[in-house]
Amino acid sequence: MNRITLAPTTLPSTPPLEFVKAAAAAASSEGCDIIGCGKPIKRHLAPGKVSAALPNERIRPDARSVGLCHDHYREFKKATKEERDLDRASWEA
Repeated sequence: MNRITLAPTTLPSTPPLEFVKAAAAAASSEGCDIIGCGKPIKRHLAPGKVSAALPNERIRPDARSVGLCHDHYREFKKATKEERDLDRASWEA
């Protein structure tokens, strides 16, 4: 019987710690993507969900994801509470 041997694979190396720290510092220095707010970002969300939940707020138009500060994230959570409760109810049923 013939056996096939495979060469061992190598895993990609992790980025250097300095790079990770620099990326984290750059991300935390950005401000909220709501126009007129510059507070530090707490969460990133899909722009469609944010614009639907917060129609009175203007978000940055070119964003692939919207970074929200603590205050705007709380507004988003309050605006989507009923929808999230309905989603959770369907899981339990």
